Amino acid sequence: RGAARRARLKELADFRSTLIFYEAPHRIKATIEDAREIFGDRDCVVARELTKLHEEFVRGRLSEIAMPEGSARGEIVLLVGPPREGPARQTGGEATRSIVEEVEQLMDAHGLDQKSALKRVARERGIGKSEAYRLMIAERARSK
Repeated sequence: RGAARRARLKELADFRSTLIFYEAPHRIKATIEDAREIFGDRDCVVARELTKLHEEFVRGRLSEIAMPEGSARGEIVLLVGPPREGPARQTGGEATRSIVEEVEQLMDAHGLDQKSALKRVARERGIGKSEAYRLMIAERARSK
């Protein structure tokens, strides 16, 4: 179950919009931990008992949301925000000049193929795989 959840989260890692998950109370802690590992430390909301008398919202970063084992009850919705816009989203400047080095470093250090390394760099920078590939090709063309 955990492996299937992580595989599905990895498929969603490049989405640039808010992600909404309906989760069982006994799995919410593991889901938050997996989401943080795969998506990075994004903004999120854990909503409990929506539209009911005792509805509750916990807001913060994925790293800040602490769900003690067995504390969650009722219907739970996890909202995970899109990657934050920041320096990594710039199309010029320092962030784009080192994408080839980042990919090569991941390939050497972790034994990843280029596609996997580029996907990881894209996720860390908060950009799509296609955009990361385009930046890498442009960087290589400039360095020739």
